[in-house]
Amino acid sequence: MLRHALELAPNLRAAHEHLGTLCHRTRRYAEAGEHFRSALENGPDDASIRVNLADCDRQAGDLTSAVTHARKASEIAPERVDTWLALGVVLRAQGELGEAEDALRRALDIDGNHAGARAALGWVLDGQGRLTEAIDNYRQSLNVRPNHANTAMNLGVALINAGHAEEGLDAYARALEIDPDSAVAGSNLLMGLNYRPFDHRRVMEAHEDWAAHHASGLEQFNFTDRDRDPDRPLRIGVASPDLRTHSIAFFFESLLANIDQQHYPVTCYAEVRRPDAITDRLKALAQGWVDTVPLDDDALAARIHDDGIDILLDLAGHTRGNRLPALAHKPAPLQALWLGAPDTSGMAQIDYRVTDPVGDPPGETEHWHREKLVRIATGLNCYVPDATAPDVAENRAQGGRPLTFTSFNNWSKVGPETIDLWARVLKRVEGSHLFLKAHALADETIARDAHAAFEAHGISAGRIRFSPWEVQTSHHLDLYNQCDIALDTWPYSGHTTTCEALWMGVPVITMTGDRMGARVSASILQQVGLSGLVADDPESFAEIATALAADTARQEDLHRNLRKRMAASPLCDGAAFARNFEDLFRTMWRRWCAGDAPDHFTVG
Repeated sequence: MLRHALELAPNLRAAHEHLGTLCHRTRRYAEAGEHFRSALENGPDDASIRVNLADCDRQAGDLTSAVTHARKASEIAPERVDTWLALGVVLRAQGELGEAEDALRRALDIDGNHAGARAALGWVLDGQGRLTEAIDNYRQSLNVRPNHANTAMNLGVALINAGHAEEGLDAYARALEIDPDSAVAGSNLLMGLNYRPFDHRRVMEAHEDWAAHHASGLEQFNFTDRDRDPDRPLRIGVASPDLRTHSIAFFFESLLANIDQQHYPVTCYAEVRRPDAITDRLKALAQGWVDTVPLDDDALAARIHDDGIDILLDLAGHTRGNRLPALAHKPAPLQALWLGAPDTSGMAQIDYRVTDPVGDPPGETEHWHREKLVRIATGLNCYVPDATAPDVAENRAQGGRPLTFTSFNNWSKVGPETIDLWARVLKRVEGSHLFLKAHALADETIARDAHAAFEAHGISAGRIRFSPWEVQTSHHLDLYNQCDIALDTWPYSGHTTTCEALWMGVPVITMTGDRMGARVSASILQQVGLSGLVADDPESFAEIATALAADTARQEDLHRNLRKRMAASPLCDGAAFARNFEDLFRTMWRRWCAGDAPDHFTVG
């Protein structure tokens, strides 16, 4: 009826405004923005329309325009909570956390019980690493508005980042009780399961439940007209929210830079809301680039299909920003998971997951995946060290300071099992210290709780040292020059942190588990010839750490030579890694052309 009204009176402001509101509520943000702009053109400036336009532009990825509209709204109506809330939200999305906090506190000055402003402030504080304050604000918001799923979900994120995995999972479960249709909350819960040593059957069933709810019964694309020449060039698609300064980019860049794009041209489907220099670098290496932020799931699936992608490689799995609901339409004949999440997608529409014999030992984990496992014999990772990494310090022998163990892993990975592992080592190596660096430890409450956890194991606070957060990667890496041996987390091991430690000459000791999430560091260590640093249980973990701590000659050799050793290993051999991936793609494709069902295989 509103469209009919606009046919009769194309400049009717009220029709544009109401139609914009309807489109916004159904997440057609680009169309909503057009109608709100038409409404502004056909009447006086209006704060409500500006607020709506700001959100439309934010959702569409145009943050500059979003901030402009939100600022104008707060100038027009500074007495209204919604104008300051809109400004705070778009500034947070733009990364301007200080200004965002100021705007949201203005909103709360007007109405201290406004649930939306309180939740948005929690989001800002979370981004600043002030997790205890963030959690408090999320809870205050839920006290006022208990049935707001997104707030419950964000509370879960903050709790897990603060190291409270069980409480975080409870918050995700609450979000799903409120909104069972939230694919994002469901994915968050699935990722959260990796932080606790749950039975693998529970993990598998949870992924299959997500897929049944969000990836079943959807219209699938038809590939009857697809050229089935088994040897023709293959169009490769890569879907990821992390094509920016992110750990995933450190591993993907090597493949993108080395793959033969004459025969395997790559198009990136980038769910990147804040592009940066790494985004530009990756974009220059790809044959094609599609900004997927403005596209809903149906539109993204249609774009992938219309681009003629033969094999789609998803780098996210159930991690933040994933587009698995779009992949549920099966827009490419073959779809595979790599990097991202360490688990199955749970989806029948994903054919393969790329792994290796250490991460998924043959015969042990196949039944925990909906996908078929394809293994790269030399390892599933290929690492590109940061170009700004400082030199490894020479003569790092203790020289007056205590022997220093370390971990730079996210605090979300440091649960009671990890504290127990590390405490075992500290008890055995008298006088040793533990140097921890994690964003969450800037929060005084979390730091105090960490000290208390070690003290419960008989380790005094004086033996545990925390580092403030470092923005510059070079400064962050240089802190490894104060360390001797890195201790991994369990049951969710390091990944990028393991590679960074090794590159800085610091050996890493890890303990394996029964799934990929607990075996990534073991895979990396195998690639550089250090499988002797891989433990199978807590006792052997402590024994390996104790023996290495006592062997100063071996420590010094590793400090001096690990970088050269790593550079010469399969972990940093981009050309060989790309050839393996090309073999992987070709094998997948030939099987599809022959009409064979996906099956497990190994390349390299």
